[in-house]
Amino acid sequence: MSGSRDWYRYYAAARNEPREALLYALQRFDQEEVCDPFAVDLGCGTGQDTAELLRRGWKVLAIDGQAAAIERLHERPDLPGTAAERLQTQISTFEQAEWPEADLVNSSFALPFCRPAAFPAVWQRIERSLHPGGRFSGQLFGDRDGWSGEQDMTFHTRTQVEALLASLEVEQLEEVEEDGTTAIGRHKHWHLFHIIARKPHSEGRRLGQGINLGRMNAGSVALIPECAESQSERERLKPRAGPLSSGPAPPLPGPLDPRSSRPPNSPR
Repeated sequence: MSGSRDWYRYYAAARNEPREALLYALQRFDQEEVCDPFAVDLGCGTGQDTAELLRRGWKVLAIDGQAAAIERLHERPDLPGTAAERLQTQISTFEQAEWPEADLVNSSFALPFCRPAAFPAVWQRIERSLHPGGRFSGQLFGDRDGWSGEQDMTFHTRTQVEALLASLEVEQLEEVEEDGTTAIGRHKHWHLFHIIARKPHSEGRRLGQGINLGRMNAGSVALIPECAESQSERERLKPRAGPLSSGPAPPLPGPLDPRSSRPPNSPR
């Protein structure tokens, strides 16, 4: 998206509550044994999702292409007192962003702002970076979205979304299409997909491999194991059987509101 003025207006208007899709993904993690959980908040904006993750004890790498967003994140008054120990930030575009393996990659209303030519590589990077049993939570915009004429944004049909998720276990795929407004009050037709998807679990790998944020930087993606490696520990860390791994998904913590926290319209 070009033009920083619209981003500043969005930052001023956007709500501070975490997105419902993230809350749903965290509800799933709460039912599993996750050691030292680590999340990447890709396109973090001013950090409402990052702040929620930190409040729940996660380590977070928050990435955004706008320096103003990262500044506002660090200035949030609701960050927990231990945030400095568990938060690292990176100012980077989707194409240039680097991150280590993670239990969760969250991208709330951000990925559609990736250029179409770069999107396939970014999505592959997201999939590769997930630990077995890890999740992606976020949104993609549909082909009938009101911004679909924007050449520097990426839009998908439902068939294309399902193809993207073919190698993952889909826990939530909700398609929403309706007229509404953006966070800064502009009228818009919304067509989007709310997604929570889990990377299949494989023997010998586990959730929560312990990320040492003190040794992470944009040029280094080394993982620092901090959890027990015994067979009994690996068995304990596997997801529990039941509705979490098979059967219908539990209800969302609250209704998904496609009008509540939207990025600003791009300049015309």
